[in-house]
Amino acid sequence: MALARTGDTIYSIQQILNAVYDSTTNGLKISGSVTGDLTVTGDLTVQGDINFGDAATDDLSISGFISGRTGATASLDIIPDAGIFLRIGDAGATSRGLNTNDDLFVSGVLEVDGFLYADSTLICGAGATMLDNNRFSFGTGTDAVIEWDTVQTNHAWMFGMGASNTMIICEKTDINTNFGHAVYTDPTIVLQSGDATTPAQYIRMFHDQSNGNLEVGAGSLNLNTGLICNTTTVSAATYTALADDYLLNVTRTSAGVCTITLPSAQALFAGKMYKIKDAAGNAAAFNITIATEGAETIDGAATQTISGNYDALSVYADGTNWFIY
Repeated sequence: MALARTGDTIYSIQQILNAVYDSTTNGLKISGSVTGDLTVTGDLTVQGDINFGDAATDDLSISGFISGRTGATASLDIIPDAGIFLRIGDAGATSRGLNTNDDLFVSGVLEVDGFLYADSTLICGAGATMLDNNRFSFGTGTDAVIEWDTVQTNHAWMFGMGASNTMIICEKTDINTNFGHAVYTDPTIVLQSGDATTPAQYIRMFHDQSNGNLEVGAGSLNLNTGLICNTTTVSAATYTALADDYLLNVTRTSAGVCTITLPSAQALFAGKMYKIKDAAGNAAAFNITIATEGAETIDGAATQTISGNYDALSVYADGTNWFIY
């Protein structure tokens, strides 16, 4: 059976039971059953419900598109019978026990060109993939984002912080606890202890655009292994210490003294330290002189001298001058 309609003219009707013209709605009212195909070549407007199929083998195929109602509260509702889920695609089967008419199963690729909202838990049974250089955002107004970034020389997983510049790592049960950390100028990682009632128990790591910092909120910083320091070998007659130097190992063995000039204490953060060691054992004959740049002093003097074989000298800066310790 086939029914073809163009505009307001019906060209053929076959095997339709009780098809009558409805003067109230100015349309075609069909009751009974249709055992063949229904083809509409124009628009089909239905002001009411469409109930399709009376058996599990009945299929509904739509090759065009469906428009829902218009208006601010309009929606397109597709509701299968109770105990039956809605499936899009003809391959695959549910592995999650979908069994209500509120469930949706998509057997192919689902593309969303816009926002996708999940008002409950989002479960990924086989993993989730975020394409290169696309961001996964957190919070209102993208307070934080993560991204696999291929712009980097070595491709990298990146975490971008918002205005608070704070990432707190804590126990799961302590999430939503207000630890009271300030808004930081630079991105900061805070490792919180398991005692949520004592917010000061944390380690904070950040770089302040000049130096790297590792701070402890309460207690001491314990290292349970050996400490390896940056060591620089000095064999020339003169050497100017760098900001990232620490242990200066003087190995100059040829005739002549050695002079090491410290950088400006004002240019380094307070607490910067150097250790200078006569590793060649020649300081008695060939002194090692430690000098400063400009008018800065070491324990009030312009220079200090290592004059004993295998002797060493340790100094630290207070942000203005240098001191022996």
